[in-house]
Amino acid sequence: MRLAINGGRVQGRANDFAVGTIALAEPEGRIEDVRVARPVFTVEPAGSYRVSADLSLGGGVLGQMKLGSARAALVATNSAVQLNDFNAELLSGRASGDVTISTARGGTSRVVADFADLDIGGLLTLVATGRGDVLVAGQTTGTVDLSFPGTYFEAASGTCAPLKAETGDDSSGRTPLTGQIALRADRGLFQLENANLSTGATELKASGQFSFTRDSDLQINLASSNAAELRRLLGGSGLAPEIEEQLGELGVELGGKLAFNGTVTGSLSEPLINGRTSIDSVILQGRDLGALSAVLETTANEIRVRDGRLTERDGGGAQFALTAPLEGDNNISLEVTLERANAGNLVAALPG
Repeated sequence: MRLAINGGRVQGRANDFAVGTIALAEPEGRIEDVRVARPVFTVEPAGSYRVSADLSLGGGVLGQMKLGSARAALVATNSAVQLNDFNAELLSGRASGDVTISTARGGTSRVVADFADLDIGGLLTLVATGRGDVLVAGQTTGTVDLSFPGTYFEAASGTCAPLKAETGDDSSGRTPLTGQIALRADRGLFQLENANLSTGATELKASGQFSFTRDSDLQINLASSNAAELRRLLGGSGLAPEIEEQLGELGVELGGKLAFNGTVTGSLSEPLINGRTSIDSVILQGRDLGALSAVLETTANEIRVRDGRLTERDGGGAQFALTAPLEGDNNISLEVTLERANAGNLVAALPG
């Protein structure tokens, strides 16, 4: 180490050194092969300091996310830590840009970066902690410009954006998914300025706001010319395992056109869905019951259908209301008013 003292100011340089592996407690993980090159520091008479160095990482794990190699120009002072011109491999893609983390009271942190080919499934799995594997594969490329107070990332403000992906796996079938998402954050409240996702037969448009810590309020417009594809997408994604399991136990299959217009409110971990849906063909236990329209409501505990109307192919049908708890057996409630309905189909529809 080389030191120079001039007027109370201390300046120094040190040799390159290897830190090795750093264990992390929250979130749990580790950073491997940490190396510091060309470290330089300055300590002012009043006690303020500045440290700069070239920082490189060999890889590691952060929670469930695998980290690749990374490098950055490190600058640390009394009030902030900067990672300038960083370049990192993560989530099977790359990210580059600048990061400033404020350590001073009332300070503002900022992340400005470009990212390419990040694994969407890995991102969703991190968000959907405790819900099993999310079978959405593909990449997202775009930019992010976020600011937040201190180290409170949940209160971030800024923008980020588009994607190209597929859902499912080899056993459930893969469904390509493309689209654009324009997202703006304001102190932890995320505003969907534009979300337009589509598969071969299905288009989803969404707008509104959501939050990880506060109530969400999203407007959803879903239209599909192939309801069977949508059912396959829902099941293959792993995003709604409880609903998919319930539909499977009831022997429900969908066909023809499908539309849903409604809202998603509440927390993202247990969303409340409320909207009107219509389906050209509902098949239950192998029987085509006809076209269905209803108001669908879901909570963390049950699925409710009200103002339901079933129109059979011969013009008959029924009006109905249904309550289906997501847990337990033999506890489905169904109220039906018949209108020249096919008795055989209704017997098949009754909960056993």
